[in-house]
Amino acid sequence: MRERDRFPNPIVVGFILVLAILGSASYGAEIRMSNGRMIEGEIVKVTSDNVTVNHGGVEILVPRAQIVEPDFDDLYAQAEKAVVVRDHAKAIALCREILVWQPKHADATSLLRRSEDALKNVREKERAAEVARAKEKAAVRQRDADVLKAEDLFKDGNLNDAAAICDRILSEAPDHAGARRLRSRIQEAQDEERGEIEAARRRIEAASQRQEEAVRKAREAEERAERVKTPEYLQGVLGKIRERIATVDDYTCTRTTNSWTPEGLAVLREDICFKRPDLTLNTQTYLQSPVLDQVGFVQKSAADPKVAWKISVPPPPREAPTPAVVDYEGGNVPTPPPTPAPPRATRYDLERLRKEGFSAQDAVPSGDLLRPFDLCGTSTLQLVLETETDWVLTAQLPEAPGSPVLLRLTINQTCGIPVRMEGLDASGNPMIVAEVSSLRVNSGLEDGDFALTPPQGFVVTDGTGALINALKSRPAQ
Repeated sequence: MRERDRFPNPIVVGFILVLAILGSASYGAEIRMSNGRMIEGEIVKVTSDNVTVNHGGVEILVPRAQIVEPDFDDLYAQAEKAVVVRDHAKAIALCREILVWQPKHADATSLLRRSEDALKNVREKERAAEVARAKEKAAVRQRDADVLKAEDLFKDGNLNDAAAICDRILSEAPDHAGARRLRSRIQEAQDEERGEIEAARRRIEAASQRQEEAVRKAREAEERAERVKTPEYLQGVLGKIRERIATVDDYTCTRTTNSWTPEGLAVLREDICFKRPDLTLNTQTYLQSPVLDQVGFVQKSAADPKVAWKISVPPPPREAPTPAVVDYEGGNVPTPPPTPAPPRATRYDLERLRKEGFSAQDAVPSGDLLRPFDLCGTSTLQLVLETETDWVLTAQLPEAPGSPVLLRLTINQTCGIPVRMEGLDASGNPMIVAEVSSLRVNSGLEDGDFALTPPQGFVVTDGTGALINALKSRPAQ
């Protein structure tokens, strides 16, 4: 063996030694070597031939070919992400790593400058915050000392000087517990010092203010009452109601009607949907009725320009009583329970109804909330009250046995729809009260929302002819 072959190449030995040293580092950035290993250290300088690596404060020269250059686009993307999350120190380190390899990297240079400026601003703000905290601590100590001083003044009877110190402290620190407690004690002492005369004066002054406020409100109420009585003002209100009703394209609501009759109280709930000009879908549920054998009876009605429907849905049958037993030819035979009536659906031909001179309203009332004056006409209307949200009007009704003589309407000022209707007898007692809830106006109802088809099993009849005969035989109005 030749002599040179017995000893390893000194360059290779040196490089292996460098790798061993760098491989043992436990800090700094990771550097990928061409042989796939990862070492830790800080790249200080890069030339065309060599890379200077700082490892534990020792700079080591490594051939550039032995180090894999980093992905600069990835480093720059990481720096941008660091800026987004305001990790400016990381962004600066990444930019500097790029610039070690590519000193003329314009984007990294610009981002480095911005990150350094941002980090400088952050540190300046932190220093300013630290100064402010120091000042606040000094101010807190001073306030505590001032409270002790005010306490001494209070004990000496200098109430005004002690109160001035407490007020100053509370203006700077409203939650200062010591100042608040002392100020409360000072106030009690000042109240006792002024005595009952001052307290009585304040009570008299407060009573006077309340009386003035009551007089002012009464005067305003009288002015409103006088204003609503004028025919000109009433006509203006009626005009506003018509204008606002005209803007209603559709509405949905629930109307609950209580009716008092000689037979008893009837309660009807109606779920109403209406869309101009004549689409309607109503569900009436009799919650209480003195004339119906069972409550829960439901009637649905719907109308479009051509056809109207009324569908009656009886409630579920009550629990059947124990069948009666009769003696039939020597044997006991139970009497069968009565057969419940089948549900019915009545159809009305609106085109035929119009040809006879009648309207769809005669078959299925629709949009009745938009016609509050059709019940009584406008000639007897009076505006009796105006609030911030409603107008309250009354109207005399034609006298009829068992019918109300006075109608009282509460009309919403926003949409012109009556939200409460009261029918009163001659003594002012309610005979019928209808109240609207869950009112939604112009919610964008579609024509398909008003479809109503009798379910399978319903008995369908055509009531057009019977309705026309009944309308023709009714007495003239």
